[in-house]
Amino acid sequence: MLETPEFDPEVFVSDCTSWVDLLQDLFWAENDRRAAYNSEKVQARKKARAAGEPLPEYQRQGPLQDIDWPAPPLPSVWESTVECVEPVNVEALRVANGCIRLLNYWLEIENDRLRASRKYFNGIGGSAVRSWPVPATALGAPSA
Repeated sequence: MLETPEFDPEVFVSDCTSWVDLLQDLFWAENDRRAAYNSEKVQARKKARAAGEPLPEYQRQGPLQDIDWPAPPLPSVWESTVECVEPVNVEALRVANGCIRLLNYWLEIENDRLRASRKYFNGIGGSAVRSWPVPATALGAPSA
């Protein structure tokens, strides 16, 4: 028999949230970098114009469109109680569907992380969809 730890949905959601937080921080860092670049180039062009020099090349970098990160499902979709009055098979199916929603939540995060337009994530977490989350710091991500 395989030795595996018991599934803890709270830990699962916590690990997912650590990735959303990390990726959101990388998103804002890229937006800040773009704003600083634009400001620096505009100032350089103003100085060149005032000095009568040729204007330096400049291609404005627009702000990124904010990512609409998925929200985790409510705990009620995967939790059950001893006092449940539903037939066992109905309750088991409801809880199983809740666990599937948890997995889908993680896969949505992974799909957002791997979009080709998100090069500013610098490949953090690898280049393939991971089927199970680990804390963001476990893969060398900076800890908060």
